[in-house]
Amino acid sequence: MRALLIDPFTCQVRDYELPDAPTLGDAWELMAEVYRALSHETAAVDSLDGVLLGATDFLLVDGHGIVRDPPAQRWFRLEGLHYETLAGKGLIVGRNPDSSETDTTFAVEDVDYRAIFFNRLPGGLLAQTITPWRPQL
Repeated sequence: MRALLIDPFTCQVRDYELPDAPTLGDAWELMAEVYRALSHETAAVDSLDGVLLGATDFLLVDGHGIVRDPPAQRWFRLEGLHYETLAGKGLIVGRNPDSSETDTTFAVEDVDYRAIFFNRLPGGLLAQTITPWRPQL
């Protein structure tokens, strides 16, 4: 299933392939891949939160991203799609009328120009960035 990954660590929005809509037996495979997509070496994702994006898509993010300790190093906002600045990565997936996951209706071009990436500065301030994240030496 086609999803979009919003990655403030690489400052990119790109297509991301998830396992097809799960049957009861392989739902864990889909969830494991979602957690893997949203995790980063600075923080493993262990809970999810979702935001509706119109009638046919939703955005998945780290459920603990905003309250993580140590704080998330990278953040993003999707201008015109969602008002809140969110911690960590995001994954946009589509949803059927029965609320099961399916291909997103968004193309990379629909989201890329809306994505604004932020770096966390000392003191908790966020500064807009287009520079990919690098580990501190």
